[in-house]
Amino acid sequence: MAKKNNTQKYNINSSKNRIEPNENKKLGKTYKDTDVSKTQKIIFNSSLLLSIVSCICIAFSIYLFLKPCLENELTNWDDAGYLLNNNLIRDLSFDGIKNIFSKPIMGNYHPITILSYALEYNWFGMQPYQYHLDNLLLHILNALLVYWFLHLLCKNNMVALIASFLFGLHPMLVETVAWVADRKDLLYVLFYVSSCIIWLFYIRLGNKNGYWQYLFVLLFALFSLLSKPVAVTLPFSLLLIDYFEGRKINWELVLEKSPLFILSLVFGIIAIKIQKDTGAINSTNISYSFLERIALGSFAFAIYVYKLIFPLGLHCFYPYPAKINNVLPYLFYVYPLGIILFFGVIWRFFRFNKIVVFGISFFVTNIVLLIQLVPVGDAIVAERYTYLSCIGVFYLISCFIYFLYNRLTKITYKYIMILFVVMYIYVLGYQSNLRCRDWHDSVSLWTSEIKEESINAPIAYNNLAYGYFTKYSDINTNKEEKKIDLDSAFISMKQSVALTPYFVNSIRGLGMLYFAHKDFDSALFYFKRVIDLKPTAEAYGDYGKVLDMKGFEDSALIEYNLSIEMNPNLYPQYFNRSQILKRKNRYEEAEKDLNKAIELKPEISELYYARSYCYAKKGDKKNAAKDIEKAKSLGFTKIDTTYYRIMKTQ
Repeated sequence: MAKKNNTQKYNINSSKNRIEPNENKKLGKTYKDTDVSKTQKIIFNSSLLLSIVSCICIAFSIYLFLKPCLENELTNWDDAGYLLNNNLIRDLSFDGIKNIFSKPIMGNYHPITILSYALEYNWFGMQPYQYHLDNLLLHILNALLVYWFLHLLCKNNMVALIASFLFGLHPMLVETVAWVADRKDLLYVLFYVSSCIIWLFYIRLGNKNGYWQYLFVLLFALFSLLSKPVAVTLPFSLLLIDYFEGRKINWELVLEKSPLFILSLVFGIIAIKIQKDTGAINSTNISYSFLERIALGSFAFAIYVYKLIFPLGLHCFYPYPAKINNVLPYLFYVYPLGIILFFGVIWRFFRFNKIVVFGISFFVTNIVLLIQLVPVGDAIVAERYTYLSCIGVFYLISCFIYFLYNRLTKITYKYIMILFVVMYIYVLGYQSNLRCRDWHDSVSLWTSEIKEESINAPIAYNNLAYGYFTKYSDINTNKEEKKIDLDSAFISMKQSVALTPYFVNSIRGLGMLYFAHKDFDSALFYFKRVIDLKPTAEAYGDYGKVLDMKGFEDSALIEYNLSIEMNPNLYPQYFNRSQILKRKNRYEEAEKDLNKAIELKPEISELYYARSYCYAKKGDKKNAAKDIEKAKSLGFTKIDTTYYRIMKTQ
């Protein structure tokens, strides 16, 4: 019998991604352990170097293409709610942090996100650059985590690299990076993908340090949920990783993740309750039946997939389609059939292909809660919702590219394909660069929105008008620019009302514009209309302010009282009421109102200056002078020097 050639007993172990001997003890003198060790060391070092170079390229490319967002301002789309008008971020004491973790903001519970804003505010103040820089750095870190996760998962640097470039430079994800208010998506994905990476180590290393790895998975899962509750899908994603790794899916694996499922259940209940309490669920003005919801959900699913592959016509707000004679256009009922056909094809031809099943399942798992089967908010599609789910699609695209690359026989064709992929990624980066500029400020953001959605965009016209009005209110704007900004605000707001006559925000906006134009009768008309449509604390406050300007002080006090009774946390109402009380020589009451206003908004200089007069009338020059100095330190410039000198004289 011929002697077997032991020199051939080496193979590539795909599960461990390294070259190793089948049976070291039987190799004899042909291969020595030292030779094997050297070979493994060379492969490890080259792989590590390639990974480091890949990560540097990813980080540098993202920064290069997305750095225009560092020059952006805050917008009037939720940035005010999370930053400018959010008192929670101004207090980093023990009680302040306790409030951050106990109070929802903007209809959501995401305390870690709010805590990140609080840290930035207390270290850097309200400088837009710092918030944008941190968003960009978080996005770069997330892209590197995606690279690490996919590299570990498929053990293929090319696939991981392409997918990470797609994630880092895709224009559909720019919204999450360039919009300060979307910090929650950056943070929850950071902890989510970190959990997936640790889970891979947990199931591959078996019992070795398994306890600590599982503990870190739980910890990062909790952080992800505290950043954004949509992370409730994490245990399902971990089951997909189990499937990809060849673990048999059974009840034992489900029970293994029971603490994660419990966390998801708890945070899911909290999120639903908060959104119900704040009116976010079923908040659209149009009602849809169950079948219509299925049709719209299928439409949203198709839009997400299409725009991830062909990122054209991107904009920040996708309104629900209008019904015609109270009937949804029949075209929308084609989408469910298309979705059924799509999954039918996948099942027929690819159900045994782990790559396809994992990629599609990861996308579906992390988008299914966001396709508005249960309506939350006024938009049917939101680009930021793809920030995690897109990983599944990009993984599939990258694997397909790698598959085609390997099928090519000539090296020239391989180079041409690499060049094509690089050009495609460059085009995506260029689009993202332009998209960052759309987010420069409120005017540029909503102008770009109207270009894409000019017919059914009352919110865009409304927010554009507020953007122009903000520019009009800027003390650094000259008279000519002020007139242009005010006229532009009027045109945009009237267009919004014309599109949706019962849109309260725009009606209120018209009232504010007429008030700024000193047309108090028109302002009174529109503010009264707001009260008739939707009586809120802000509406009564607006109405009272106009009544005060027209000289009806007693009627104005009644409106302010109603406003404060409805919402005791609006500082303008206390300030405005205190001004009437001072004119009526009711200084004790005025002082109480100003104390409350300062408690709510301690950074407003005008409040301290107003309170100084209350102290002065009581003969308390010391506190009056102290308040004047405080107002001055906060930037108040309209100080009566004679009055200040008198108060400083003890």
